[in-house]
Amino acid sequence: MPTQVLELRGSFRKQKGRRLKRAGEPEPVGELGDPPPHLDEAERERWRELAEHAPWLSGSDRPLVEQTVRLWMMDRRGDASAAQQRLFAANLGRMGLTPADRSKVVVPGKVKAKPAANPFGELTG
Repeated sequence: MPTQVLELRGSFRKQKGRRLKRAGEPEPVGELGDPPPHLDEAERERWRELAEHAPWLSGSDRPLVEQTVRLWMMDRRGDASAAQQRLFAANLGRMGLTPADRSKVVVPGKVKAKPAANPFGELTG
């Protein structure tokens, strides 16, 4: 599991020594950026859509995003094999874009609002 994903999930809060074992690991550099010009317009639009929905993706993720947008368009056209459909779904999970995987991602600087207080909590019956 990539360190950045573990960091976002809060795994190091539970196991402090786990972070030390990953010292010296390469860190992603730069933003995801614009789609490559060799993608067709539909693929470039899917790239922009992924970038919007997953702002945590970085320049290091470009190959994975490119593969994912190509698989996405193959799936939309009905040309994707069962193996390609599974790879597409797995890629979405790797990027934190499925409901189960998204619940494990915490974007730095974004804190979920605390639930509203129960207005009936102080009532006794």
